[in-house]
Amino acid sequence: RSSVTRVSIPIMSARCALSSRLLLQSPAFKPSSIIPSTSFLSKRTFASQGRGQSSAKHVLTIADLSKQDICDLLRMSSVLKQSPLSAYNKTLENRTVLMLFEKVSLRTRMAFEVGMDHLGGDAIFYDIANSPLGKKETFSDTAKVLSRYCDAIMARVKERSHVQELAKYASIPVINGLDDFAHPTQMLADLLTIKEHKQAKFSEMKFMYIGDVHNNVTYDLMRACALMGFKECVVCGPLSKGREYNIESGVLEECA
Repeated sequence: RSSVTRVSIPIMSARCALSSRLLLQSPAFKPSSIIPSTSFLSKRTFASQGRGQSSAKHVLTIADLSKQDICDLLRMSSVLKQSPLSAYNKTLENRTVLMLFEKVSLRTRMAFEVGMDHLGGDAIFYDIANSPLGKKETFSDTAKVLSRYCDAIMARVKERSHVQELAKYASIPVINGLDDFAHPTQMLADLLTIKEHKQAKFSEMKFMYIGDVHNNVTYDLMRACALMGFKECVVCGPLSKGREYNIESGVLEECA
């Protein structure tokens, strides 16, 4: 039980923090001094097709956040973990996140649902397997429709093209809950866990990953280490088994 708690709470608080940063765009909302500035929302603006005229910041890989964004999110996550539920139970009041699931999940779904509930908002679960999405509905049309109903989209899909298409046509924030190329919310949870259990600065740490390196988690861990300025990042995998186990060249170029 304790090990599950140690893993689940950082995941939930980190994803709560990310959802908060992306959703707190309303001019009527006045964040307390403890919540970091939401100025990074204006970095990438899309033509508004949803409710109101607001800019949308999409997080498709951890590299869509700057080092300062991540530091702010980790700081907010720590605050959320230590605060009583009543402290922020109206922060996302009347805000709705639509959760698109093409791949099943336990922690991702629970983190977003419980997190939104604790912050006063709503999270709607939408199972792609039992929907017309990808059959008679395209991801582009779905993005436009959801932009009129919801305040943000979290998508956990099998292919990067799906979440990229959602982001291209949505006028509300799109959070990648996992695809075959990245897993940014998991990276925030991982960085928070490292920060809580290590006294050193990220710039003083050496990071090593051993295992299958041809996957979303490896790619975003590499991006996260590069972004946060880790002293060293070593990734080791079974390269002798063929190209399907190699790191994609584009990811190596991102992290160079």
